[in-house]
Amino acid sequence: MDFRFKRGRLANRFAAFRSSRVFRRIWGWVSEKGLPVLRKTVLWGSFGILAFAAISYASVEIAAFGRTYSQPDSVPKNAVGLVLGTSAKTADGRPNAYFANRITAAAELYREKRVDCLLVSWDNSTLHYNEIKSMQLALMEKGIPPERIFGDYAGFRTLDSMVRAKEVFWLSRFTVVSQSSHAKRAVFLARLSGSDAIAFEAETPPFFAWPIPVLREFPARTLAFYEAVLVEMRPKFLGKSERIETDPAVRPVPPKVCYPR
Repeated sequence: MDFRFKRGRLANRFAAFRSSRVFRRIWGWVSEKGLPVLRKTVLWGSFGILAFAAISYASVEIAAFGRTYSQPDSVPKNAVGLVLGTSAKTADGRPNAYFANRITAAAELYREKRVDCLLVSWDNSTLHYNEIKSMQLALMEKGIPPERIFGDYAGFRTLDSMVRAKEVFWLSRFTVVSQSSHAKRAVFLARLSGSDAIAFEAETPPFFAWPIPVLREFPARTLAFYEAVLVEMRPKFLGKSERIETDPAVRPVPPKVCYPR
């Protein structure tokens, strides 16, 4: 009873306020000036966001133009292929076609002797989440020797993987392995970090069966442009040097070597 009484009092006070001169003046200003200003703000804000997204998308395409390949025998030779990680299974437990196709593409690149070694880069931030191991095992099943597979356990994002390839693994040239749209974004980020990167495109699964990775690429490119160009964001974790040596003449021999086959 007390609650209903208080609610009635509040309703009466609000009704009185709506009929007051102050409310009529405020509402008149909002209707006359506030709403048009708000509409213009929303309109120009939306236009600005779309324009920025379009510039970001075009910048990635321009940076990757002529640097992506769909046939392994046309890929220029590099010592190391950088395989960008993804989960082996989807959230509902299905085998991930993006994962399988990247593994297949990386193995094909190795068999064609377009790379001598593979560096797999993905998130290994918890003990219960080790997709690097899944990728290494899948590559070994394809016939890649384990000593020719290295792991980057702090590739939390594409930006992290590209910067760490340059600054942690000392790779000034490498071949990215991923699906076309993702590979182009990776080349864009790699070039901004100072690497001369190219990409081999893994097969992209059908859109209607796997729509989310395709749809997320537009905002992903916008975020990549913002982080890499405007704020110059650094990797979440850089860590110590893990140089992959490709020159057999270097002495002493470092722990990670990728000599020509």
